[in-house]
Parts: sequence; C-alpha cells; structure tokens
Amino acid sequence: MRESKKNIILLFLIMLVLIIISYIQIYKIYGGKNPGYDYIDAYNGACNSDSGPLADYCDIDISGLPNNPDTYTIFFSIIRSDILYHLPMYGILLIIVFSLNFVNKLFKSKYLYYYVQRKEYKSFLKNIILNSYKYVLVIPFMIGLIYLLSLTISNHGQNALTIAMRAETFDAIHYSTSGFIIFYTINIMLKWLFFINLGLIMLSKNRKFIFTVVEVLIIYFVLEMLFESLPQYFWIFDFYNPKTYSIYLYILVSLIQFIISFIILILVYKNKEKELGRVGV
Repeated sequence: MRESKKNIILLFLIMLVLIIISYIQIYKIYGGKNPGYDYIDAYNGACNSDSGPLADYCDIDISGLPNNPDTYTIFFSIIRSDILYHLPMYGILLIIVFSLNFVNKLFKSKYLYYYVQRKEYKSFLKNIILNSYKYVLVIPFMIGLIYLLSLTISNHGQNALTIAMRAETFDAIHYSTSGFIIFYTINIMLKWLFFINLGLIMLSKNRKFIFTVVEVLIIYFVLEMLFESLPQYFWIFDFYNPKTYSIYLYILVSLIQFIISFIILILVYKNKEKELGRVGV
C-alpha cells in the first residue's frame, strides 16, 4: 500500500506544479500593481469609437468599478491557460495511469489468491475499486486551489465591466447558480470516475498495463467523435466550460454515464473463479 500512497502524493504534486505555473501566467496579465491588461482603458477606448461590439453597453456607469475581472473569469482563465488547456486530455491519461497501475500489479501478483482465502471476494473487489477511485480527490484539490488563487487576482464578485467588455467566461446561468464551483467539481469527478471504470473494465480483459491505457484512450477519442454533434452536456472530453445549460443537467448526464459504466464494471468482475484463474497472468 506504500506504493499507492506514493502515487497519489506524486499526482497531487504534479497538479500543484501545473497550477502554480498557470497562476503565475495569469497573474502577469491581470494581477500586480501594473497588470498587463487594463479593463478601464479597453472599455473607454471601445466606447469612444462611433460603433463597435460594445455599443450597446457603453451606458454602464464604470465609476468605482475595479480594474480586474470577476472571480469566475480569473478561475476560467487559469484552467484555460497554456499549460492546463489540454488537461481534459492528458489529465485522463494521468488519472488512468495512476489509478490502475497499483491495481494491475495486484492482479499480476498472487495477492488475490491469498486474499480470498481469508476474506470474501466482494471485499477485495470493493478495495480495488475504492483504491482506484481515491485518485479523483485530486479534482477538489485542484479546483479548490485554483479558486482560492483566483481570489488573489479578481474583485471577489461579478463585475459589470467584465460583462460589458464581453470578457466573462461562464454563461450567465452559472453566475446565478449558488455553489456553482461545488457542482462544477462534482461534475468533473464523475467524468473522471467514468474513465476509471472504463480502465478497470479493460484491465479485466487485458492485464498488459500499457495496452489497457491505450484501449481507454481509444474509447476516449471514439466517444469524442460520437458525442461532438450532441449538446455539450453529453460531451466527455471538454467539460471545463459548461455553457447555456444548467450545471445540474451536466451532473445528471455525468451521473448516468458513471452508473452505466459502474454496472458494467461489477458485471465484468462478478465471476470470482474466472478472476482467480487469471491471477499472475
């Protein structure tokens, strides 16, 4: 179990480094005494022109408004920074590698054979699933840290100037959702749990770890192609910027995807004799 603890610590450290690098990048743009982007000047410059995309917003009284974006805009800017932009893709790879590596080693050893001599097979199955699931704890850590860091740059609230500049990121429906960040985090966790389930399902068929990872990635891209024509709440690959629809709808779809994959996972592993027969393979 020591290896498992080392793996989760390593995953947290990787995410910490990525977040800090991304935060520094965004801080140089919006933070500090001399931010690289001046919202007041940009707004005045756009509104002083005869026409433009901001013409309908130029009657907003900007006196007293802070010269930095709202918290959600900063938050989204960080997770869409250069280094975190492709996290929906390489994050899946990281979570699969870390969550399945230890379980794969257990299956390739004779641990299961000795375990079922002392305890029930269901107990073993429960343990390996929970051991794999614990890696999604990096999600609330990641989202929570990014949100707290966002508060050090933003104005701590919704900014009329940000909206006037059409610089806000999340859809208006999310700005008005109480506890949005919490539901947002739950949605991402369910998505990543879905992929862990897929990994465990593939692992039951193929104990060659690298092949299992490749199979999950293939499913990832197949689902991307199948779902890209559907409403965004069905998407699995780009879940960092929910738009138009309520976050509750995203969670509902993610929950259904997770439940279906979990049921398949249980059905795949229910045959104890079959799994015992493949110990060490």
